[in-house]
Amino acid sequence: MRDISNANKNLTLLIAYRDLSKRECQVLKLLSEGKQNALIAEELSISKKTVENHITNIGNELNIKGVGSLRKWLKDSKLS
Repeated sequence: MRDISNANKNLTLLIAYRDLSKRECQVLKLLSEGKQNALIAEELSISKKTVENHITNIGNELNIKGVGSLRKWLKDSKLS
């Protein structure tokens, strides 16, 4: 995991996608569209728990803790 603490404002979508798996990128894109976990699960044909695991992994990789913080980062970064 890269250390980007205190640097989330410099984290870009390109950097995020570079560091994430294909499935994590799909989940991140759907999160950026404001979709809830259950809908993401349905669209990707995976369980809600798997979506939650991907979100946790995304947060760990990007050093952003919690889905609320991740959604805020997406909004602030204008990724949606």
